[in-house]
Amino acid sequence: MVLAHLGCTVIAVERVPALCALLQLAVDDLGAEIEVVKAESTSWLADISSEKFPDVVYLDPMFSDPGRSQVKKEMQACRALARETGDGAALLAAARRVAKDRVVVKRHPHNDPIAADVSHSVTSDRVRFDVYVKAP
Repeated sequence: MVLAHLGCTVIAVERVPALCALLQLAVDDLGAEIEVVKAESTSWLADISSEKFPDVVYLDPMFSDPGRSQVKKEMQACRALARETGDGAALLAAARRVAKDRVVVKRHPHNDPIAADVSHSVTSDRVRFDVYVKAP
């Protein structure tokens, strides 16, 4: 939402129909300029024509929190719907093929990066953003 409000073109791809519908409702309620697509991300990225390759691909997979405290019930429901697919490496590879400049992956700070060649990371107590910059 922040990127869209800053003027970036944003396409949000979600594979879970219920989460896709909730995302569309949020986009509509906020009046954000975001295209919401119901699709499996790896396939969707593979089908993009080269003239539509994005500058940046941001991957925000649902991850389980290894801590003892539970998150709010709404997030528990989202996690139950999303279920981890274990296809992080394939999704990252697909994103890296199409991103013109970089891929950013949201991760839990205690989880290992999806790929070892992270260009740099931005870390806080609850989240880490691994950045994979494309070589010129």
